[in-house]
Amino acid sequence: MRITCAQAALCIRDVTVAAARRLRKATLVMASVALLTSSTAPGLTSQVQPLTREISFVDPLFAERSRSPDVADAMPLPPLAQREQALAVNAAVPFAVGPLTPPRPLHWRGYPHDLERAIDCLASAEYYEAGQDEEGQRAVAQVVLNRVRHPAFPNSVCAVVYEGAARTTGCQFTFTCDGSLRRRPIPAAWDKARGIARAALGGAVFTAVGLATHYHTDWVHPAWSSQLAKIAQVRTHIFLRWPGAWGRPAAFSQTPSANEPREAKLAPYSPVHRIGLADGAAGPAPATALRSDHPAVMDTLPNALPGLNLRGSKLALVHPQGDAFGFLLPSTYPGAFGLLALDVCRARDFCKVMGWTQPDAIPKGFPVPLDSRRRLAFLYVHDRASHREVLGWDCTLFPRKDPGECLDEAATRWDAVMPGLHSSD
Repeated sequence: MRITCAQAALCIRDVTVAAARRLRKATLVMASVALLTSSTAPGLTSQVQPLTREISFVDPLFAERSRSPDVADAMPLPPLAQREQALAVNAAVPFAVGPLTPPRPLHWRGYPHDLERAIDCLASAEYYEAGQDEEGQRAVAQVVLNRVRHPAFPNSVCAVVYEGAARTTGCQFTFTCDGSLRRRPIPAAWDKARGIARAALGGAVFTAVGLATHYHTDWVHPAWSSQLAKIAQVRTHIFLRWPGAWGRPAAFSQTPSANEPREAKLAPYSPVHRIGLADGAAGPAPATALRSDHPAVMDTLPNALPGLNLRGSKLALVHPQGDAFGFLLPSTYPGAFGLLALDVCRARDFCKVMGWTQPDAIPKGFPVPLDSRRRLAFLYVHDRASHREVLGWDCTLFPRKDPGECLDEAATRWDAVMPGLHSSD
């Protein structure tokens, strides 16, 4: 298990002080002072450990993912002897006596743009903690919402997930401060994570983890876990709650905030987290599938490429991540399309420029449907990380001297979002 605090004692002090400030405002402070000052206090400092990285090494469903560059920087496994010892120790720890208490449904209330921010914050925790394991994602979402309701933690989804993210140590969810967010989410998987988040914020409950506020894998045995009550296990992950009154239903009395802060680290993936986007501009449509007539995208279009010479083309489509663009092209000067693409993509590590000559061929949003891809008049894609590039014209419209510059079925299949130029079919 990786500890993100350089010195555990300092981490315990800093997080406990922050928690105590919030606890003074809670109705259960007096009932829990003794518990917080007892040996259970280290529970305040424990970090929710990343499911994605751990599952990718122990779950066959994630064997392929563990070999991909996306997790090349994942933390190493502990030595085999330590793993076996941890498995034995964890197995010997009994589950708390009594039935598992289901959490109360959380029905989020607030403005649409705040709900969208909450959804994207919760989805990011699900996605980067549990990968594409839907059961794991639901478990992560429930732990986050349990924390939102507990006075030891912030009272908004984004504040819970990104607590401590501005520091290099002390973040509560490791993915928020270890560089994981530099890896772009797979669009289809991100949409599923957002769906799970939307359902959880609409009252869906994952009862299998009860009132858990912490978890870790079964092949590590962190010191703080002995101060908590073991209440559930989902596959290779053990879920825990505080013992005594602090872990009972009455303790989860905090009212969730109706205001969700913008999180700058989510801005590349989420329009509603971008500074400068007016509150209320983005409604309930999924962030990775916003249509070009959606208010958030309409607001983005005029400012997406400021000061750029569009060379007679009209910008018609912008992906919320800001790395894929669609244009209505003029029917003349096809050589200018390539210059436009180079200008658009000059400062971007991954970029895709698509062009159509017929307005009805331009899609309403992402992912780009097959029919629109087949009707592309121009395509440019580059990925700096893999040193790959695609450049092509529809040679029935714009004949080229080099046949290698003509679009074909394979060239139009590249995904508009993922780096590495993954096929979208």
